[in-house]
Amino acid sequence: HIRMNYALQDEDEMIEKYGIRPSDAIYVMPRGVRIDLLQVYDLYNLIAGYYPLRTCSTAEAQLRPMALIEMAKIRKLLSENGLPNLAKLVVTKCQIPHFCLEEKNCSMIKSTVKDYSEEFHQELKDQLDEEFEIRLKELN
Repeated sequence: HIRMNYALQDEDEMIEKYGIRPSDAIYVMPRGVRIDLLQVYDLYNLIAGYYPLRTCSTAEAQLRPMALIEMAKIRKLLSENGLPNLAKLVVTKCQIPHFCLEEKNCSMIKSTVKDYSEEFHQELKDQLDEEFEIRLKELN
């Protein structure tokens, strides 16, 4: 235990001496050292960025399960701290507009919107694509 503290002290000195950025410090730490990760997100990443994207069924399989756990804990903390309306906004990206933004929809949207079908999805997608093209022409 004392030796490990000494080793970590050496690592701290090396990081400071060579000007290693804190974000790169993990690469000079000895193996087997437990490292805690602190993630900080702004409002955008809670309701439109990281969590809505990482909890979609199309997200990377390695990130999705942990993001779902984190999102549930964040929602609970927000509710417990008097912010239930904000907690309701920390959801997967399809649950706010009630439309799947992906090329092919999944069961998540079907559990959110009753009678959501492939035909409905395609109609909405076509309509959005059409409106986008019209607005794009107006810009030119």
